[in-house]
Amino acid sequence: MNAWFAPAAPWRLAVLRWGVGGFYCWQLLGELEQWRKIGRFPRADFEGVGPASLFPSTVDPVAYDVWLYATIALAICFTIGVCSRITVPAFALSSLFLHAYRSSFQFLSHADNLAALHALVLAAAPCAAVWSVDAWAGGRWTWVMDRTAGPEPSERFGWPIRLMCAVTAATYFLAGFSKLSGPLGLAWASGENLRDQIGKDQLNRMLYAPDTLSVLTERIYQSHAWLGAAASVTLLLEIGAPLLLLSRWTGRIGSLGLFGMHWGIRTLMGIAFVYPLTGIAFWSFFLLPPREETPAP
Repeated sequence: MNAWFAPAAPWRLAVLRWGVGGFYCWQLLGELEQWRKIGRFPRADFEGVGPASLFPSTVDPVAYDVWLYATIALAICFTIGVCSRITVPAFALSSLFLHAYRSSFQFLSHADNLAALHALVLAAAPCAAVWSVDAWAGGRWTWVMDRTAGPEPSERFGWPIRLMCAVTAATYFLAGFSKLSGPLGLAWASGENLRDQIGKDQLNRMLYAPDTLSVLTERIYQSHAWLGAAASVTLLLEIGAPLLLLSRWTGRIGSLGLFGMHWGIRTLMGIAFVYPLTGIAFWSFFLLPPREETPAP
């Protein structure tokens, strides 16, 4: 318990704020048209999940656009740390509902859910104490700024980083557990399920994008040994995710393994879990403070 609340320098939390916020700005602005299309999906396709289950029906397209653009503006404020007492929690909640609304149309993206959870953790912490507009402004906007934490190392900056690590480990463990609790159980490690998924992906490419076919993917598809090895490593990394919380080094080594796993999935199957692919999903493991933390540089 003492390790959980060990002090950390505020710059570590600020780096995570810039990473998570920067990812959201890049994603929402880079995929703006795709996000706008979600606000125009048929009402019959809507089935509220998570927070979006509070919605009785779909959101009016104009209101949805206002919501989307407001979330982008909040993402920018979240990233640069302006009026953080208001904008940080507002962005975290808005992005959570936005992802849930998209998922309500069967547009599932598990990696984006992890990003939303990381934003929620940061919203509960003084993540804009340094390296932010609020910090630069000093005490000028006290009513919208969190000035309860100073620039020195504190447990208030440490526990959010550890909680982000725990959330990440939990999501991967649940992914592995769902594989073991499914119809195949341990047989998932044989690689047959992975082979079926790769075959389906290759067939879609042959029909719709033949120029994207991969010779490497075809060779691995034909190799039971390679498929079994890839499936086994995937299952071990996911089920073993709680081990990432044992120490700073197990976290770093394990997160590098998960990072490599996602790039393997991207290479072999063309499936891009963007948040982990950027590496930002695993930054918290590399920002865990040593036993004796020093002030911010």
